[in-house]
Amino acid sequence: MGRKLLKALTRPLQIIFSLALIIYLTRYIVLRWHEVSAVGLSFDFLPILCASGLLILFYLIYSLTWIRLLRWIQDVSNGTDFSGIMLLRIFFVTFITRYLPAGTLWNVSGKIEMLKREGLRRAIGFTSVLFEQIYLASGTILLASVAFLSYPKEALPAFVIPYRTLLSIAGIAFCLLTLIVPDWILRISSRFLHKPILESTSNELTPSRRTGAFLRFVAANLAQGLAGMLVLTAIYPAWSDRPDLIPVVISAYPFSRLIGQIFAFVPGGIGVREGSFILVLGPLLPVESLLAAAASMRLISVFIELIMLGSILLLDRSRVNHTPDMGYNNENLNK
Repeated sequence: MGRKLLKALTRPLQIIFSLALIIYLTRYIVLRWHEVSAVGLSFDFLPILCASGLLILFYLIYSLTWIRLLRWIQDVSNGTDFSGIMLLRIFFVTFITRYLPAGTLWNVSGKIEMLKREGLRRAIGFTSVLFEQIYLASGTILLASVAFLSYPKEALPAFVIPYRTLLSIAGIAFCLLTLIVPDWILRISSRFLHKPILESTSNELTPSRRTGAFLRFVAANLAQGLAGMLVLTAIYPAWSDRPDLIPVVISAYPFSRLIGQIFAFVPGGIGVREGSFILVLGPLLPVESLLAAAASMRLISVFIELIMLGSILLLDRSRVNHTPDMGYNNENLNK
């Protein structure tokens, strides 16, 4: 009885959830648009267009690298390979849930549960998400550690200056540690998270695979950072008179995204990400231009996420309609 009731409620709940998410995002876009317009700064269209292309590249590298990690880790159970379109659908559907309360938790748990519905063990799904988050964060930390060395000394708090080099080295060392000893991540995570995690992935995540995934996430962070730099250039082109700030400006938006992810209960890191962006660059550039750039970057990101989600859903529906007798777990998908 309970299972039948849950099945009957699933579709209405999905519709209510989708409508609530659309209303929330629409409200957010309208509010951010008013904020950007109120600053009264001019926009250069070409950098915005280039930034949009880089953000699409960011989402593609991010999603496809997670899929590759999942397939490598899936070798543990010799499971059936899944359709790439289906995995992209899972990625972008759960990615949008970040804008719900406790959005990061919805993103992670939703991805694991959707994979479970397709026949994949929770331990494999959780392990793939864990490495995705670790290597995405490591790519961010690498960019931030390098940029920190070039951050103008006069803009840093006095107590930080003596430890700047040490902090940068510690950040780079953390990145190297995630590459050299992957299983320590699993042991620490299983102890603190109490989630089903694979005991070892050393055989599947070989050094070359780990390095490849890490470099892809570095490239994704770099694409997002360059997009943030171009949006800032479109709004406040005068900052380019300070070429010494280029590494700092590129790393600022990925770093602020990471801070937003840490605050897991804030929907989409909204406010935290923008505040961190202003906090990093505020001592160096006018706050008004940073506010407009952060709001514009979020605005563009939301539009691109929705467009990519809609495109993936259409492709997935088309694929399913053309394969009526084949399930997602059917071995024919590998042929």
